[in-house]
Amino acid sequence: MISERLGHANVAITIDTYSHVLPAADEATAHTLATAILGGS
Repeated sequence: MISERLGHANVAITIDTYSHVLPAADEATAHTLATAILGGS
């Protein structure tokens, strides 16, 4: 949704451009996915 609103042709452009802005994003994403897959808190 973000890449669409920014007018990027695809999500890869958004990720390549802005991924360095949120260095903890990888950890947060991993935690979110682990919680969704494994359950728990």
